[in-house]
Amino acid sequence: MGSRWANTQARKLSIVMLVAGAVMLLLALTSGLTGLSASEASSTGPIALGGLGIILLVSGITGRSFQQGYRNLALILLNTVVVMLLLELVAILAIRVFSPPLHRYDSTIRARSEGAAPPGLIFPSTSLQAYVMWRSDESSTPHMTILPGGERLTPGASPQPGAFEVFMYGGSTMWGWDVPDSSTIPARLQAHINGADMPPVRVRNLAQGGWVSTQSLVDLILRLRVGDVPDLVVFYDGANEVLSAFTCGVPGQPFAMDKLRAALESSDAGGSGNAPHLSSLLQASNLYLLLSNLLLPPPPEPTLVPERERLAALEPDLEALAGSTVALYTENLRVVQALGQYYGFEVQFYWQPVLCVGSRRPVGAESEILEAELPGLLELFSLTYERMQSESDSMPGLTCLTEAFADVDEELYTDICHVGERGNWIVATLIFDELAALAKLPASGQ
Repeated sequence: MGSRWANTQARKLSIVMLVAGAVMLLLALTSGLTGLSASEASSTGPIALGGLGIILLVSGITGRSFQQGYRNLALILLNTVVVMLLLELVAILAIRVFSPPLHRYDSTIRARSEGAAPPGLIFPSTSLQAYVMWRSDESSTPHMTILPGGERLTPGASPQPGAFEVFMYGGSTMWGWDVPDSSTIPARLQAHINGADMPPVRVRNLAQGGWVSTQSLVDLILRLRVGDVPDLVVFYDGANEVLSAFTCGVPGQPFAMDKLRAALESSDAGGSGNAPHLSSLLQASNLYLLLSNLLLPPPPEPTLVPERERLAALEPDLEALAGSTVALYTENLRVVQALGQYYGFEVQFYWQPVLCVGSRRPVGAESEILEAELPGLLELFSLTYERMQSESDSMPGLTCLTEAFADVDEELYTDICHVGERGNWIVATLIFDELAALAKLPASGQ
């Protein structure tokens, strides 16, 4: 009697599973018509629903034998997870104990010998910010301090209330790529000021890695809006304006626009936006790192502009792109100058030196840097800088520093636009001398 009742209940349960599985599979197959899928593209929702439907159909057809099969499958999956965890542990131990050479590059674009730069100088993590897109997160290492709000520390800046305040904007070259806090351009300028017997001056490093001038302009507007008004604003640009125009095909766009667009489109399509894929999780494992280094050839050394194949295939009108890049930048300059007139602060713009433009010949490994870059990018640099030099001759408040290193017969550049401590000192000296000559800094002895 009890066995007959159990069999009856099992048959009922099988029927329920068959019906439920069929309904789920039907909904998964018709998800585009029923509205369960946000787009015509496949998404995880219908796939999961269809998979569950198949499992219910199989369990309803096979009956009790499905239970044993399910147990076997679960045991296989569990053993697979255990084996993967053990292999991951072995990979960690191999990397830590034996220290095999890994295909990794340090924080600079061009690979350097070990110990060439102090540790802790890579870009800090960043957070999404309204209008400017990103800012550095607060952090501290022995050589780099990021203050609350994303501002990098300027040693020697006056803490006195009412001190003459200088906002310095730009990208990673102004921020201080691969140099300690004391050797950034703002820090070197502060050191010159402190040695000139001037009244208290506070130089603020408001640059951010990867920013173009429009992002700096927006950040300045946001600060002015809340009453954070400086006495002097210095922009230091050039490389990011050209690199952005080359990679995006139009001037002035932030570098992360493609990632933001992909995230928004993924969200609109019903995706999770930032959910990691299985392949991404596997590639982040130590086991993948160890095996890829043992079995695969090393990847090509990265250059300042990624996606070489895609960019090399493009044929943009470089003359037009250079002209529109210069036109956009000079309009940004005029906007900042208008803000300065209204709010009462001085303005000075600088177009930075780069390796591929000017009379200075490459020294040492600098030649290898030029050989690694795309010819189209180098041509765009040349065209844009030529036009900007012409603009600066007739535009007050704009200085081209193309020949800043013309007399320096030593290796300065770590890539097409970044220089080390020596180069930053030279640039800061030129900026200090001009600002003092233009009376845009407080007079000495006041």
